[in-house]
Amino acid sequence: WHEEKRHAHTYTLGGRRLTEAQVPWEGTKAGALSIAVKSLLASMPDPDATPLAMHQVAWPAFFEPKLLICVEGGSVAALTPRGFGAMAALGSSAAVQPFRLSGLAASAPLVGASQVEDGGLLLITRAGQLLGCPGQRPQAAGAAWACRPEARTRLPVPEGARLVAAAAATIGGRLHAALVHEAEPNLVVLFAEDDEPEAWLPLGEVRLPGGHARPTVSFSGGSDLFVATGEGHVLRRRLSDGATVLSARHTVREAGTLWQAACPLQHPELGTSLAHLRLRQAAISQHAWQPELLLAESDAEKAAVFE
Repeated sequence: WHEEKRHAHTYTLGGRRLTEAQVPWEGTKAGALSIAVKSLLASMPDPDATPLAMHQVAWPAFFEPKLLICVEGGSVAALTPRGFGAMAALGSSAAVQPFRLSGLAASAPLVGASQVEDGGLLLITRAGQLLGCPGQRPQAAGAAWACRPEARTRLPVPEGARLVAAAAATIGGRLHAALVHEAEPNLVVLFAEDDEPEAWLPLGEVRLPGGHARPTVSFSGGSDLFVATGEGHVLRRRLSDGATVLSARHTVREAGTLWQAACPLQHPELGTSLAHLRLRQAAISQHAWQPELLLAESDAEKAAVFE
């Protein structure tokens, strides 16, 4: 099984293994047709998936976020890998407040972000570095939210390895981490900080539902792991016993869009929801993308459990 998994995306030609980038039809008409078919299939609606409701947000211009944070009070913060963001209040008050993070110039791009108890942010870079942006977001126009490397233990990421998604949160007084490595993009690895310096305890692994689609991970409610993928699968597992709290599939794919992230949302007006972030190709240019926010009721999805 391990050998099959290791070479799941390779092809054999004359006894020699080739990666997807080396397949002999790459760049040919057959290769172009294969890519076109895959794109067409990805854009077709899934009859088993739950449709989502578009939430109108007046996002800033030149804004192509890839991270989404559901913050306390029912707002969402969308964030680019280099630290430009926008906070959007949902419900009857749909105000949008852009912000920017300072202190990230020497760090790798961000692959994870979450809110901490004091209202600040905890960031994770592609290399596994932790950065903190303490305190509340500055309210003055143009003011930067200062961030700096965390004094805590570095996340358990091997030297030279790269993450595609990550989350970190303090649960039960101990820092927990959920990591998705570029080498194994369909697996979430869980760790908890040990009492010994620079040490981590492995807690387990969670296989991503739906194959190898782009993932996002976060910790929710101080007790659960939340996982979502670009194919619309959402999964919520309790950390204490591994029980499945939520398992569903949402309609996030549509022609001309790229799914980016999702997070559980608690809103005083909208109730318990799941927020999805995707980018839509702008009508005026194929090189410009505009963010979209979609919402789904999560309580109604608990019966839609898939294997």
